[in-house]
Amino acid sequence: MNAGKNKAPLLLMEQLIMIFVFSIVAVFCIQAFVFGGKISEEGRRREEAVHYAENLAEVLKANGGNLKGMEDDYWEMEMDSDYILTVERKKQDDYLGIAEITVKDSENKVLYRMKTAWQEDVYE
Repeated sequence: MNAGKNKAPLLLMEQLIMIFVFSIVAVFCIQAFVFGGKISEEGRRREEAVHYAENLAEVLKANGGNLKGMEDDYWEMEMDSDYILTVERKKQDDYLGIAEITVKDSENKVLYRMKTAWQEDVYE
């Protein structure tokens, strides 16, 4: 009977150590989920930026490199108060127009940058 009473504190200590180890592992798992959420959000924002840039490139090509309000080969527009789209014409010769499209976030961090080209109208 004395042997059973002597093992009770050891069993309690073992359970406390298991709870402590489980708590530490749980903290690391929660941090991993939070970090994964941040990476997912950044990927979603970058995907939206690519979508905006590609759409703008198609509009630019369809209009022969001209956008409403474009002055001095530079154009800027704010989208959804989260993104800033800019177009800058880089090089233009008689047959080919080239521009760089940049998408930035509200903190002015570049999310996506691409170049696009279009064929100039030579019959004018």
